[in-house]
Amino acid sequence: MRHVHVDLIVRWTKEAVLKDLLVDTGATFTTLPKEILEEIGAIKIPGTVPLELADGKVVEAETYAIRAAIGDRDGPAIAASFDGAKAVIGVQTLESLGLKVNPITGEIEATRQKGIAYFYWEAKKEQPVLEPRVARIEGILEEMRSRLNHLESSFEHRMGRLEDRLQSNFRWTIAIILTMWVTIILAILLAG
Repeated sequence: MRHVHVDLIVRWTKEAVLKDLLVDTGATFTTLPKEILEEIGAIKIPGTVPLELADGKVVEAETYAIRAAIGDRDGPAIAASFDGAKAVIGVQTLESLGLKVNPITGEIEATRQKGIAYFYWEAKKEQPVLEPRVARIEGILEEMRSRLNHLESSFEHRMGRLEDRLQSNFRWTIAIILTMWVTIILAILLAG
């Protein structure tokens, strides 16, 4: 897959347009130089976070609240900054904007409608509740139990019949062997 570059608008009290930024799907946060974050008046989040770089080195990074825009998508994001930070767009910003990189085409595409995603769901009375579904599943399970019990009793009956036949055939085999031995012994005695 080729490298993906897009224009990014970052803003808070002021705005900066960053042209041709690399989209790094291996980076969690968008990373920007501190000068740009200070220029737009981004809000610094207290404290620092350890940030692992592509070469495995871990640095302490400051984080900032920003608004980010790619194309017609605009939303909140977190930007990280540290000494020597290069500007790249991370997946958290893409997800916040409802975007992703298509791994086949290498293009940015939408994952949902514009706006902030809010995944709270409240059951409404018109929507089917779980009880009927659970009752249906329980009915299916009961039917399966009944069928398995029938199969088990049928299997036991057939096994019993098979054991009876084997025992009967065993008796006949013993009787034939005994008769054969008696015949052989009598033939030896009478011939001698």
